Parts: sequence; structure tokens; C-alpha cells
Amino acid sequence: MEIEAKFSGRVKKTQCPACGTGLDGATSFESERAPLEGDYSVCAYCAAICRFGEHGQLVAATMRELLALQDADLELFAYVMKMHTTARLMVREREKAAKAAISC
Repeated sequence: MEIEAKFSGRVKKTQCPACGTGLDGATSFESERAPLEGDYSVCAYCAAICRFGEHGQLVAATMRELLALQDADLELFAYVMKMHTTARLMVREREKAAKAAISC
């Protein structure tokens, strides 16, 4: 089953609060709009779960926020966790490929 993005585009340049990677794009599979303050995001480079702050910057999501999200919107929480798991798998594959390239 292929999932099609509803929004994919540029956003105000920001940095992942966990890995420091500069980010200027976002993709949403649930909304047709650019991300707004409070929307959750998962870094494609390190899999950190973040949310958009009031000026478009990414801030690390706290455990308290994630638990509140789980209580308030279980479907959205499950979606964020699925995206986090997918990003973690991508990170591991990149790490394996980098190790293999070094050992050649």
C-alpha cells in the first residue's frame, strides 16, 4: 500500500534540536497545509520527535507533551510514533551503508 503525501514543500529554515541538521522542507500525509505552531514533526536525519514552535522553529517534544497527545488524540499519537519508527529504520539503514562503505 502506497501512501501519498498531501503536502510537501518548503518551510522556514530551522534546525533539528537533537542533531542540529538544517531543515527547510516538510511533508504531511494527513494535512494539505504547511505545518503550524504545535504540529508534530519527525526529523528524517535522526528520528527525533519535535514540534513546531511559534516562529516556525523546531523544538524537541517532551515526554509530557507526548503523553498528553496520547491521551488527547490516540490516532495522531499512533501516527507520530509510526513516523518515528520509520525514520529510525531509515537512520539505521544509512548507518549500515556508511559502515559498509568505510570497510570496503
